Amino acid sequence: MEGRMGKQTKESLRRFFTEKRNQLDPKIVRNTSAKIVQHLLHHPIYQNSNTLMVYLSFRNEVDLTLLIENAWQQRKKVIVPKTNPTNKQMVPYFIQSWNELEEGNYGILEPLICDKNPFPIDQIELVLVPGLAFDQEGYRLGYGGGYYDRFFDRYRKLPYLIGVAYDFQLVQHLPRDDHDYSVNEICTEKGCIKL
Repeated sequence: MEGRMGKQTKESLRRFFTEKRNQLDPKIVRNTSAKIVQHLLHHPIYQNSNTLMVYLSFRNEVDLTLLIENAWQQRKKVIVPKTNPTNKQMVPYFIQSWNELEEGNYGILEPLICDKNPFPIDQIELVLVPGLAFDQEGYRLGYGGGYYDRFFDRYRKLPYLIGVAYDFQLVQHLPRDDHDYSVNEICTEKGCIKL
């Protein structure tokens, strides 16, 4: 776990962790992602959840492909967010195959919505949350758009939130704002840490 980040700004931390993650070798990303996915697959919350929201990785984020395919095999409902840059909102959609995705905003794969209705957020039991970094209290450093915070604002009672990260993305403390949400656990290649 990285040490205390001091008084660094969120922007300088974003640059630092983005650069560090972008330097990862593709083989390291693949192997480390597979270890993290194994921890998630054996997690009781994942095993007992019928509906989960995932992210689709880009730029060396932890790759959840194997978990998504396992969820489909287990007949779980896989929910993927579609972003709306105009109002900075994420809208969840149920997908059943890779064919239901297209490159969307920011170059990230997103659901082809066509005539689909958004998935009811109160039916999502587990959300796997990406981040550039997480701290010991579960607060995350995202890309700065506030999409996840605004998404979580819509809940009366939050689903279970698991941050997904490489071990080097864990730090003692991150700067935070009043509107920031924390996750319940963080899963890395070393295991899952309940907070």
